[in-house]
Amino acid sequence: MGVKYKVIGDIAVIKVKGNLIGDDESTDVRDRVHEVTSAGIKKVVLDLHGVKWMNSHGVGIIMACYSTIYGAQGKLHVSRISDKVRLILDLTKVITLFDTFDSIHEAVKAFK
Repeated sequence: MGVKYKVIGDIAVIKVKGNLIGDDESTDVRDRVHEVTSAGIKKVVLDLHGVKWMNSHGVGIIMACYSTIYGAQGKLHVSRISDKVRLILDLTKVITLFDTFDSIHEAVKAFK
């Protein structure tokens, strides 16, 4: 699992790579969200391009990220979701919690 982020103005872009299956490294995603919201950033793009698979633990991590951002009066956009991950987010209805975009650029632009 790899999690990297960068800040573009007042927007954090968090890129996730690997499978979201609840292993110890999956908590890195949640930790980065806490880190950026603690720094006062309220607009977050979660880029899932590098996520090929997710199970119920991964769904829980996405929900925890949403909850953290929402609790900070922020907004979450999710970009570049693979078909397999989108199916899981659709089936669980978690995808209704945030706006999704085909590119990071579109997700960032939608905040403006």
